[in-house]
Amino acid sequence: MHPLISISDPTSGAGQLATAYFCIEGDEEACRRALELVDVLGGRSFRISPEKKALYHGAAVMSAGHIVALFSESLELLAECGISPDEARDVLAPLVESTAANLRSVVPEAALTGPFARGDRETIEKNLNAIRTSNHPDFAEAYRVLGLRSLDLARKNGVSEDDIQAISAILRSK
Repeated sequence: MHPLISISDPTSGAGQLATAYFCIEGDEEACRRALELVDVLGGRSFRISPEKKALYHGAAVMSAGHIVALFSESLELLAECGISPDEARDVLAPLVESTAANLRSVVPEAALTGPFARGDRETIEKNLNAIRTSNHPDFAEAYRVLGLRSLDLARKNGVSEDDIQAISAILRSK
């Protein structure tokens, strides 16, 4: 039984369990008891087979833990722009929150915004070059890899194939 909720503080996090989905896996008796507990907590549940546990957990890490890592990288890049860590958090939090809200109501390709959604080659190239020449050039790899995934979403959203190919070449260049 695993709650899919981000709990960084046990006291405040306990109250969030009622809004969580719980992944249930195991033998029938364990699953039955877990479902009873989820019901008491007010949560919702879904089941996976035990052999899919690592894949499920990898998906959870990518959707939550890696967002924290990306946010941290963004804070460091904004610090290089002269923005304090507290202000950077305040600046970026509404962006992250609005993106999460969009993802609750539409498919990922419809939630995609920014230069990838527009097929904006020039901005993407400038962003990548700025990160490559920043104090954190290793962050460019995250931009590049996630940019390739964003291109897949942009393609589904109707960005021209010419723009897709040009941006792909920018992202694949070292």
